[in-house]
Amino acid sequence: MNPSQLFSGRVFVKEEQRTLIGSHPSGSIIHKIIQNCKKDLSVSLITHVTDIDSTDSYDSFILESHSGEKIKLKFSLEENCVDLKRQYEFLKSNNSEFTERLISYGSVKVGKNINYLITSFEAAQSLKEISRNYFFENIKSFLFTLFAFSENKTYRNTKKYISDFIEEKAIFNDSSLIIEQLQENYGIKNGAKIFSEVKKFIEENYDKSILEKKHTCHGLLNSSKILSKKGLFKFIDCENTFKGNSLFDVAFLCVDLCLSEKQIDFVLYHYSKASNLSQEEVRKEFDCCLKVACAIYFLDLLNSYFIESVYFLGENKYKISLLINDFAKSFYFLKKINIIPDYIDSVKNIFTLPIIESQVDISLVPNEVPRDPDNIKMPKAKKPKVEASLIRSEEGVNTIEIHWDLVNNYSDYYCYVIKPNGEVSKNENTKENDFTYDDIDLIGKYGVGVKTIGDKNYSDSEFDIAEVSVFEI
Repeated sequence: MNPSQLFSGRVFVKEEQRTLIGSHPSGSIIHKIIQNCKKDLSVSLITHVTDIDSTDSYDSFILESHSGEKIKLKFSLEENCVDLKRQYEFLKSNNSEFTERLISYGSVKVGKNINYLITSFEAAQSLKEISRNYFFENIKSFLFTLFAFSENKTYRNTKKYISDFIEEKAIFNDSSLIIEQLQENYGIKNGAKIFSEVKKFIEENYDKSILEKKHTCHGLLNSSKILSKKGLFKFIDCENTFKGNSLFDVAFLCVDLCLSEKQIDFVLYHYSKASNLSQEEVRKEFDCCLKVACAIYFLDLLNSYFIESVYFLGENKYKISLLINDFAKSFYFLKKINIIPDYIDSVKNIFTLPIIESQVDISLVPNEVPRDPDNIKMPKAKKPKVEASLIRSEEGVNTIEIHWDLVNNYSDYYCYVIKPNGEVSKNENTKENDFTYDDIDLIGKYGVGVKTIGDKNYSDSEFDIAEVSVFEI
């Protein structure tokens, strides 16, 4: 990937902005595209544009007519955008109820040739917007869609998919800027080594007998690429399809959703029932697919993060926050599968440093927490010694378990927890000496403070403060 193409092949937009087409930064381009493919469109006059998720290859928009009809447009300033071409070829070859519907594909000249793809707009929510519970409640319907999708036509085999993916994500091959930024900001002297280690891991865990099946796989089946309405599902953005093992898509989604072992067992049990395969065979194939899928997930995440943080200087805070959140969710699998043991701390630092640098100072007692005035003449009560530790359950739920020593048998205590964003939870006037905190929805450092509440002879003690780092949610 040529770095100059990253700037020239992508229009930088923010998320979910609905504007009149005449006021949109890309309005003239969109208007030219609409004029070029009028014969393919059934919608009336386009009046509004909404920016939606974009990739490093193309930008995406929802186009809306004055009567409320909607279609989806993707375009790239690259003259021959490989991702758009692959989507077009897949949709053209497959008139499937379980994907988007192809409307038009082509190019227009606006100073240079611009590649575009127009598809149907699906009035549904992404799985990312709903919940994991919804996925479990509708697992049979999801698997029905997965197996129906696997019957589609696609031209690439598994090895070609992997080699294409690695080549297209190998931004270090052409980018001295990223290499310099990694060394300057994170102390990583050989960033390309991370990618080569992941590639080596894939090669070492590639089992042809398992991975090279005849199912059509989506290739990047994360929760944002699965749409659902009333318990039915569709898969979108099909530029990475290949012939392989459907359990690869299942494994990729398990990483994205950060499913626990029990939740994975639940999914595989239903997969076994739906596919008429034994649970032992399904588990064996899943474990192999999981290693490769996790490596691909990580490469995609790292590539997107480097592009957003280095090339676009972190301007799109929304996109950066989503990528950091995805890393936090998938970090459990990254550690478990042990893909890059020598670089795990460095990679964690890359993703978490922006959060750590912007979070509140947890070493200070929050202003919301009551404290005795400094001029009180009474002696202070004895300060309790507090301990706090992060516990992750088998279901993947994080809690902070807080415990402190009892000063005596009659004192009350005050405990608070401050989140990385400064939000404070309080547990006031308790005689207990332990507390479980479960409102963990951000990565970063959480602060825990406990003090002994004074009585008629003593004023409140100072707070004893502990910190807990959370890098998986």
